[in-house]
Amino acid sequence: MTPMTVDLSDMDVLPDAFRQPIYINLDQFDGFPSARAALMETFRGHNALVLSGDIHAAFITDHGAAREITGPAVSSDTAREMLHALVATNPALENKEAILKALDDMDIDAKIIACNRNCVGMDTSAVIHHADVEHHGYTMIELEAEHTMVTLHTFPFRYATQNLYEKISELDRLVISKKFVFEREG
Repeated sequence: MTPMTVDLSDMDVLPDAFRQPIYINLDQFDGFPSARAALMETFRGHNALVLSGDIHAAFITDHGAAREITGPAVSSDTAREMLHALVATNPALENKEAILKALDDMDIDAKIIACNRNCVGMDTSAVIHHADVEHHGYTMIELEAEHTMVTLHTFPFRYATQNLYEKISELDRLVISKKFVFEREG
């Protein structure tokens, strides 16, 4: 449900048609804004918590009427890896190496958060508190009467396909954990 928009207007290596704020995936609720708005209206006043995933990225989002926790990819490609594959296989793009280099240098997470807050004409009704399109991981959620605590445990993509059973003592060094606490309303 999180609006996934990114402003590419400053990427000189892209053709002009791509140099604008864009929705990353219109198969999600970004392609169905009326349905998302109607769903949010049904959540209003109910202290709703939305658990989502299967978009190969992690988000912590406040929609006003609901809070959303989007779990990251465990071992499938991350959104960043999928974006690289789209560029590499797109026959309309001539300077793929330069575009891939620009993507490597770009902080896509920061661009998604910034566009979510500032892009004119895009859905800015939700506030993204955290975005991560390049790490694998898992999410732990603790529900208490007064609050909900979310802990994202993430790790770099290069470890997603490795057998780490023999390196169990190294996992603390590999995993990055971030905590988010949502106070219950009402």
